Parts: sequence; C-alpha cells; structure tokens
Amino acid sequence: MPENYEKYTPDRMIEALKAASGVIAAAARHVGCSRNTVKAYMDRYPEVMAAWEEQYESIGDEWEGQLISLIRKPKHKDYFAALRFGLRTRYRKRGYGDRQEIEHSGFKMPEGFKITIVNKRQDADSDDADDD
Repeated sequence: MPENYEKYTPDRMIEALKAASGVIAAAARHVGCSRNTVKAYMDRYPEVMAAWEEQYESIGDEWEGQLISLIRKPKHKDYFAALRFGLRTRYRKRGYGDRQEIEHSGFKMPEGFKITIVNKRQDADSDDADDD
C-alpha cells in the first residue's frame, strides 16, 4: 500500500457530513469510520472543514429561526423558556447572561483604595445561624 494512501476521499467525507447535517459521529457511521478519522479529514482538507462549518451554521440558523418563531407567540407554552434562552445566549453582552463578563484594561487601583465583595446570601445564612 502506498505511504500516502487514504481510504476515503475528501468528497466522500463532505457527502457524509452533509447527509449527517454536520454531526460528526453520524458522518463517521455513514462512511464506516471513527469520529477521529472524520476530524482528521477536517483538519487535513480545508474543503471538508468548510462543508462541516456550512452544515453547523445552517443548523444554527434553523434553530435560531424556530426560537424566534416561539418568541413571537406569547401564548405558546414554551414562550418564556424560549425568550429566556434567547436573551441568555444571543444578548449575553447586554447583561442577560447567567454570568457577567468583565473586561480589565490594566487599570491600577489607587493606593489605599479597597473593594469588598459581599455575598448577601452567605451573610443571610450566617445571620440565621446566630438566631439558633
């Protein structure tokens, strides 16, 4: 067998990724190889990676469209869950995420200046313990 022999062609991997909607494990089953083999082809061949990215983005667009359609139906039973998910993911930078991301510009704290972070829940718990 030649040293550079590859069992599958990039076109075969692209076809498998399209058939599997970009799901790597399903593409591997389609071709009859391991997930690692599919990933290796993605790393080795830019056109295979581009096919996966296209599928990934296409599915994301579809999900986003379905989420938006739910958000536009305030009486739907999943309205609030869809709205919350949309805000937490798409509008995280507007403060709707589960946690805040803080950027630091390298500012140095003035000498003698102190910041204290108080966990009110912890303080409330310790107050309750004092009541015992």
